[in-house]
Amino acid sequence: MASLSCKDFLEDRKISLFDHRHGEISANGVLVTGEQTWALSELFKNMAIDNNVIEIWAQSHALILSLGEGTSNLVPTLVQRGVNAYGLDVCYSIAIDFPNTPRGEEMKNYLILNRSRLIIGDARYLPYEAETLDVVVSHKLVNNLHIADTLDIITEILRVLKIGGEARIYGFSPAKLRIVSEFIVKNFPEEQRNFTFTNGLLIYNKQGHVAWPDKVSKGFWWDRDKAYGDGVLSGPRGLPFLGFGWR
Repeated sequence: MASLSCKDFLEDRKISLFDHRHGEISANGVLVTGEQTWALSELFKNMAIDNNVIEIWAQSHALILSLGEGTSNLVPTLVQRGVNAYGLDVCYSIAIDFPNTPRGEEMKNYLILNRSRLIIGDARYLPYEAETLDVVVSHKLVNNLHIADTLDIITEILRVLKIGGEARIYGFSPAKLRIVSEFIVKNFPEEQRNFTFTNGLLIYNKQGHVAWPDKVSKGFWWDRDKAYGDGVLSGPRGLPFLGFGWR
């Protein structure tokens, strides 16, 4: 498969900045490659994941995908608790693009330690068949994304979750939550009752097969240079690849 580069993923955005010395990428003033170091307790709290939830995931052998995993240690922590979890992030390629930088080394070490559980991939085009995942979680990824890309991710989540599956996506601003809600009502009206929004957290419980419209409409906000231009993660569609060559 073709590799997917975080640098290529962002290069068409004039407002993206690349720090070649440190291997950092900023977008709209947001440090995309780890805007903040979050304690695991904060991640779990923000996504409403407690010990009971983790125990249910472990006992049910649920397949979990963490979008924008980065170096959060969320996936390895869940794996240690007996959960079948994987992480996906386009910026793992920083280990390849900027191999001799602090961030590149950090990414490389994280990949080496957890290489069987991590995927270099684009959250807008998840490398999973329809209805194959039990749970999708994400912490602050949508904070870095343009609303159009966020809507792509929501659509992918609807596609890949099994019936009975759930998503916990944290990091929505009130403006984004409003647009996501409108998007769901317009395109997936039967699903709107399965979404809840509270304190920046979107929780979705898939109750049945999704009724897909002939064409998914994103409305006027599809133009990334107008209206809700609050993020930049756009670029050519890339094919994610699994596994890494480091030993």
